[in-house]
Amino acid sequence: MKRLFPLLFFLAATLAHPLSGNGPVSGEVKFEPDDQPVAGKTTVAYLTFVSVNGQNINLKDCFCRLLAYQGQASAQAQPDVQLTFVDNGKRLENKITFPKPGAYVVIVMGRALPEKNLPPFILTAIIVVNPQN
Repeated sequence: MKRLFPLLFFLAATLAHPLSGNGPVSGEVKFEPDDQPVAGKTTVAYLTFVSVNGQNINLKDCFCRLLAYQGQASAQAQPDVQLTFVDNGKRLENKITFPKPGAYVVIVMGRALPEKNLPPFILTAIIVVNPQN
């Protein structure tokens, strides 16, 4: 496990943050400006896509939330950070501030807005928040 953590840290720090879930749902979340959030600094989180069975869904049809846990995520734990994505006309996004540096489990949950057809989904990713310089 000691050898695996540096590899996970490197991958989470250098790649976009693909979201994975059970079944045929996938997606991606990114953070502005360079996809490397810094603790204590406000950044913009946005969904680049969510697909079901290989077909991208219209994110404007989605009520999507992001929860981030430093440490173990569970139904009883309070998230360290949470937000509701807002449609700005181009994409779903919102501002987020991670309180501390380190690894976070990010969970994106979505469901259809009223009168829309979209299966509910839960996606997860691991991200690394950098310390302030």
